[in-house]
Amino acid sequence: MDRQQNTADPNNSKRWHLIALFTLVAVTFLLYASTLGHGFIFIWDDYKYVVNNPDIQGFSLVNLKAVFTKYYIGNYAPLHLISYMLDYQLWGLNPAGYHFGNVLLHAINGFLVYRLFIKLELPAIPALFGAVLFVLHPVQVESVAWVSERKNVLSAFFFLLALLTYIDYRKTDNNFVRSYLFSLTFFTCALLSKSVAVVFPIVIVSYDYCYCRDIRPLKLADKLPFLLFSLIAAILTVLSQNKGTSIDIRDYPGSTPLTTIWTMIPVFLSYLKDLFYPFDLSPYYMVTIRKSADVTVTLSAILLLCLVRVGVMSVKRRPQLLFFISVYVVSLLPVMQIIPLLSTLKNDRYLYFPMIGAAGIAGMVISVLIQESPRLRNTTVAVAIAVCTVLGSAAYNQSLIWKDNITLWRSALRQNPDNMLAWLMLAKGYTKLGNSKDAITAMYAYNKLKSKHGPLRGWEGIGS
Repeated sequence: MDRQQNTADPNNSKRWHLIALFTLVAVTFLLYASTLGHGFIFIWDDYKYVVNNPDIQGFSLVNLKAVFTKYYIGNYAPLHLISYMLDYQLWGLNPAGYHFGNVLLHAINGFLVYRLFIKLELPAIPALFGAVLFVLHPVQVESVAWVSERKNVLSAFFFLLALLTYIDYRKTDNNFVRSYLFSLTFFTCALLSKSVAVVFPIVIVSYDYCYCRDIRPLKLADKLPFLLFSLIAAILTVLSQNKGTSIDIRDYPGSTPLTTIWTMIPVFLSYLKDLFYPFDLSPYYMVTIRKSADVTVTLSAILLLCLVRVGVMSVKRRPQLLFFISVYVVSLLPVMQIIPLLSTLKNDRYLYFPMIGAAGIAGMVISVLIQESPRLRNTTVAVAIAVCTVLGSAAYNQSLIWKDNITLWRSALRQNPDNMLAWLMLAKGYTKLGNSKDAITAMYAYNKLKSKHGPLRGWEGIGS
């Protein structure tokens, strides 16, 4: 496949790949250079994972045993903790080193996304634009700028390597066993970094269906080890959420599966909105629990059905588009409260994996526009550059709000003055700094909202 594409597109060469690598690394570090001067978020998970966690303070058998046998903040992710051991070995507790690790991993992920798109037969220019979109979209900022979300970018790193080597296994006659074992190993590492990677078996089935039907028959037996590891990871996740924190596992939002559906339909649609209009993002969203199919739920459901219809029509014309759509949708399933775990109902970081699919869709759209008419080529490229510039500027501004605890929660309140958690976290932040006057003001605002809306539910504000 690669040889054919090299012939069809002269730009798709080692030289072009180096240009793509340089572009993605440069864009990533330009956007996130300011985060190297940020501190730890001391009222959230950073202190629990890093600053006050003796288990990550250097490599030792004791520490390695601890991270493989303990839960941390309701999560089982030993490789996530091991990455902090490396940071501690290199930087001690200097937050700049930890932020550098996140930014570097994100840049590498951008290049892996580019390589994935090339393997999935996107032309070089659309593949690069898609990868740039993945790197600079504002919804990615939370995963990169927050030290505690190292697990997200680390898991995506192994996830992408697992998918790339799986594609080699399915399309290469030589060394296919080695490629398969590499894929299974990388997948295991992704699970040990963050359990959201459990969707991988569905993704590779989708790949087989969309890309390999005319080459090799769909195989299910070779998916069983991946499925088994996913089930083990899912069980560990449930156990860790139950035992890794003092708060009990919560019930479904609104107490029933049906109310969960009513609640999550608008949330799912809001994620789509954030892809196109990512200018009102927040570190925490106050999500309304819906007890019935009200007007918002009904309109959201109608719009989603219309989008499904458009998607079906598009897939008929471009069958491989189904793969990217499936990656987006499937990657959101673990956070749709199908199994109610200790997690917030909506977070920007939940879009890090789905952005692989969204960026692929964008790359395919650019490819189609360029191929439909040579006259559209320059216009399409110009519009793509303009969109990336706007999104990059928004991402840079979004990264600045993660400077410290006070800046972060003030930003959340600018988006929503009724954000109860933001007032509470701000009160704790001011108290930590010894600013009693502002702490009292923030606590008063929190108690006022609490008397109006009731207390925060037990799962809210817990990082995951």
